[in-house]
Amino acid sequence: MAASWSLRLQGVGNAFATELGSAMATIERDGAPWLTIDCGNDGLTHYLAHYGAPPRALFITHAHLDHVGGFERLFGSVYWNDALRGEVKLYGPAPLVPLLQQRVGSYPNTIAEGGANFWDA
Repeated sequence: MAASWSLRLQGVGNAFATELGSAMATIERDGAPWLTIDCGNDGLTHYLAHYGAPPRALFITHAHLDHVGGFERLFGSVYWNDALRGEVKLYGPAPLVPLLQQRVGSYPNTIAEGGANFWDA
């Protein structure tokens, strides 16, 4: 039997259309998350409510805060969970890596609990 593919939108808004949620969508295979696109703050809330766990594969399109605003919460839900730490795969265009480092990788510097930062999750 062929796999069933679908797209679930967690949010389609932006900084000026907050009532539509923040940018995030998930490609599903047979009803299970396969690849999540972007990680807006409100989008992550909807994702966690629907799937019950953080995304395992995440593609970031660009570093606007409505697309990466959920990273701090994603870090918190993954880093302190031994079963999930190191299991989230992050994908994106190579030129995006330095921008992500500026936006979220070095903010808020290191976390007091163990000196960890975004990339440690």
